[in-house]
Amino acid sequence: MAPFTAVSVLTGLKERIEAILLQGDTLFVGTSTGALSTYIIERDEDNFTATPLETRSNFTKRAIEQLDYIRDVNSLISLSDGIVTLSPLPNLSPQTPLTQARNAMSFTVHVSVQSPESTAEDSSSTPNPPGVMTVFTQLAIGCRKKLVLYSWKNGEPQEVREINLPHSPRAVAFCNPQMLVMAYTATDHAIAYLSTMSIAELSLPTNTAISSSTSAGSMGKALTGFGGYVAGLAGKVQKPTAIQVSDGEVIVTKEMSSFFIGPEGKLSRSIGISWGAIPDDSVFVKPYVLSILPGSSTILAAARAATPASTTQPRIQVRSTLSLSNVQTLAHPFPAPTPTTAPTATATEDNVLMRVLTASPNSRSPAFVLTTPTDKASAMQGSTIWMLNMQSWAAQLDELVDAEKYEEALMLLDIIDPASLEDKPRRYAFIRSLYAMDLFAKGSYDEAINIFLELNVNPAKVVALYPEVVSGRLFVPREDWIPLFGGPERNPANGETPGSVTVTTTGATQEGSRNEPEAEEGGLVAAESTVSMSGASGDDRASLASTRPQPAPASSKQAVETLLRYLSDRRPQLSGSLATLGITPSQAHLHPSLSSHPVPEILALPDGISIGSAQLVPEQLLQFAQIVDTALFKSYLVVRPGLVGSLCRLDNWCEVEEVEEELRKRQKFNDLIDLYRGKKMHEKAMKLIHELSLDEDDLLDKLGPAIRYLQKLGTEYLDLIFRSARWVIDVDAKMGLQIFTAEDAQLPRDQVSDFLMKISPALCAGYMEYLIDETGEANTVFHDRLAELYLRAAQDGRATAEDRDAAQKKLLHFIRTSEFYNPTRLFGRLPNNSLFEARALLLGKLDRHEAALEIYVYRLHDYDEAEEYCKVVLQKNPESEIFLSLLQIYLRPNLESEHAQASRPTSPSSAVSDPDSPSHSLLTPALDLIARHSAHMNSSAVLDLLPPLVPAASLHKFLVDALDPRGKTGRVIREVWKARKVEVDSRLVALRARKVRVIDARICPQCHKRIGNNVIAVHSPRGEVTHYGCREAFAAQKQVLDAGRR
Repeated sequence: MAPFTAVSVLTGLKERIEAILLQGDTLFVGTSTGALSTYIIERDEDNFTATPLETRSNFTKRAIEQLDYIRDVNSLISLSDGIVTLSPLPNLSPQTPLTQARNAMSFTVHVSVQSPESTAEDSSSTPNPPGVMTVFTQLAIGCRKKLVLYSWKNGEPQEVREINLPHSPRAVAFCNPQMLVMAYTATDHAIAYLSTMSIAELSLPTNTAISSSTSAGSMGKALTGFGGYVAGLAGKVQKPTAIQVSDGEVIVTKEMSSFFIGPEGKLSRSIGISWGAIPDDSVFVKPYVLSILPGSSTILAAARAATPASTTQPRIQVRSTLSLSNVQTLAHPFPAPTPTTAPTATATEDNVLMRVLTASPNSRSPAFVLTTPTDKASAMQGSTIWMLNMQSWAAQLDELVDAEKYEEALMLLDIIDPASLEDKPRRYAFIRSLYAMDLFAKGSYDEAINIFLELNVNPAKVVALYPEVVSGRLFVPREDWIPLFGGPERNPANGETPGSVTVTTTGATQEGSRNEPEAEEGGLVAAESTVSMSGASGDDRASLASTRPQPAPASSKQAVETLLRYLSDRRPQLSGSLATLGITPSQAHLHPSLSSHPVPEILALPDGISIGSAQLVPEQLLQFAQIVDTALFKSYLVVRPGLVGSLCRLDNWCEVEEVEEELRKRQKFNDLIDLYRGKKMHEKAMKLIHELSLDEDDLLDKLGPAIRYLQKLGTEYLDLIFRSARWVIDVDAKMGLQIFTAEDAQLPRDQVSDFLMKISPALCAGYMEYLIDETGEANTVFHDRLAELYLRAAQDGRATAEDRDAAQKKLLHFIRTSEFYNPTRLFGRLPNNSLFEARALLLGKLDRHEAALEIYVYRLHDYDEAEEYCKVVLQKNPESEIFLSLLQIYLRPNLESEHAQASRPTSPSSAVSDPDSPSHSLLTPALDLIARHSAHMNSSAVLDLLPPLVPAASLHKFLVDALDPRGKTGRVIREVWKARKVEVDSRLVALRARKVRVIDARICPQCHKRIGNNVIAVHSPRGEVTHYGCREAFAAQKQVLDAGRR
């Protein structure tokens, strides 16, 4: 990356330039004669034009050593001849010398915005009104053996303070408003604490310590630079350096190394910068430190490279304070800003002196470099002021991204003001995603996943980083990861090759900068030196590569476990968002599958949008859910196969086509069936169940899974249920019927009965029995169908006698118990020459009781059943004369009745005289009926029906009941017993009301002891008094005596 381009601003300057300051578009140039020239800077693309405004030849009496600007008082501040002067703009008059800071050697300005609390803590400042922020400007001037502090608060001057010092500070820099770093010499430094007005020494590592921590190659280059410096500059003393690089950090240079000092007065970083030579000048332009290194420092390296022509030129080395890497090296003559633009100043190979003129008064100010030819032939051309123009932040970020330096790009992005980069949030998310991808590639899976979660990266991109066993068709090869996350496409021609692999990258000279013939000198202090393998032999490269720790592959358990954490975080959020929209996994079959979308379309789903955000449309949320659940499923297969079943049974958005083959390979058939069920893919599930059943011998294992699966299907899958139930019924009809008789089965009963009827009437009858007996079905259609099925089975000539008898019993039970069939319809289907009991029951249902009784008497000869029939009728209708009707059938049959004719009875008179007559057998049940149920029959009607020759003895009970029709005898007996009960109750009350007197002389008749105050018992009826404990013995004895008297 080349962040800077050198653009000439002023050329042909004859006077020696000592100081320069750019304030807005006004450039102030101070010379060694005390003149101050003012220019207006105009920019035209990459070129800058300086238009002279005015020159004050006698601005100071001596050389102007340093310039700066104080906004609070709108004044230019200058250092000349040991005096610091304030010159108000724009007229630069009247000048105000700061008399308390005589013999000044350096100064620095610090501006801060402070809260009321912080200003209250500062005793040197005027208290600020509550809630009002304060602009606090401090001017620290390093004088001879003292430090003078001027300050302004909101433009108002504050009390001047002084700190006496043991030495004179030649460079000063604020670390924060309360701390100042001072450089007495290049090797002697101190810290001033302004809150306590005290000082402390600053100890830095020695050169020996620095050299010992670097490799031999770096040490050699450092010593080479030092020798060249001494030889070329004839013992010139190193310039003390103290530069503020951020609020809270100052960089100081000691010999060839620079160190970072923090607010605690200690090293803020464990690693510093080794320049490879002692810098002539240094300057900070956020976020880079630029140092001028003498050209003679590269003599040995140039000799090795056989290019001595370029060894005498000084050069500017640019280091990033974020990564400490060498990002650019600028050597004179400076290159043109673009390849097509010629340099604006004469670019020759003459030796030059190079100085930095901007001593970092403001990290946002550009750096200015002065080059002066040293050859007499070129000296007449004069000096040239170059402005090191920094590229835009966007360009620098783009170059870092192109170089795959994502961490450095993020550090740079953190320090950029959002006002200077409009799309900072977008770039931040973009570069962080690339950084996470890079971490993932290096094996830092947890850190990468954390960033992916934070950025809400498209889950498809995260999954695509894993092998095909996890990512499936979303898999993206390693070389395509950068474009996957929006980075630039790799150019195979310029791609990384095995011969250019580096162990530690320190930065390289970019296009637009001139490469030095030697390798980049310097490195990082207190860290392992940079090692480049570009020039190493194949064996050396192989050795280094073998010792370098290799990251675990993305297929490792650690990587997949990290993916599980990512997926487990995304899954509930996606499920909740979809549920809010009324989309559930049970509706997955209604939405397009993930496989219906091209992979580029899936990978192009948006990043950086919260899952719960309304910016994601339902289709995108659905695709995210499918990606996450599918990847979760495959990850479980890799590292946690025991959890696959749980995921299959839960509602999920898993893409079946992506995982079913894996489940088949692992023989996880039950899990696959559960997955099919959850996805409403019941056809596939039943096909798999059927395939598995072919390998089972046990009937329960063979048919059980299919029965249980079909029982849980609903009406919308009725066709599938019927198709699948057919092969189950073919194997075992009884078990197959369970498909339709389970509590979960809520299927259309008429369609199920029709389906079963086509297979087997017995199955249909079993289903009807389940409906009527178990569910209480009251629909007449089902009751009539069951009755007809029973009737058909009872008449089936192909069935065995046992089956027909069983069917007949079921029919009779059904006729007796059911109240929801049509008896007329069933009666019309009965045969005339059989099933007489069923016919009798149906006649009873039709209230044709006499016809029913005739069947019992004449066809069935079942007199007990006829009598039971009468009881049932009488129970329903107590006023019925059903028993008399039965008696009439016994004694006076209707000869015109078909049932009576079938029994061929004779006349009643002959029945009595002829014991062998068929009707003679009916007299006995008739007399038994009269004896048992005469109370329910009219006596006169019974006598009229009785034959004349019936013996009176057989009618004794009937006659007694007839002569006492109103039950007078019973009432008399009942009243006598009532009177007896009243008498007994009266006597008992009288006995219980009797009193006894117990005196001291009273003796117990049982034990013959005095009763005294003991518990007593009184015996009836004569009132004997005994001890309570003697009552039972006395009662027994008394009972024996009474029995003897009788």
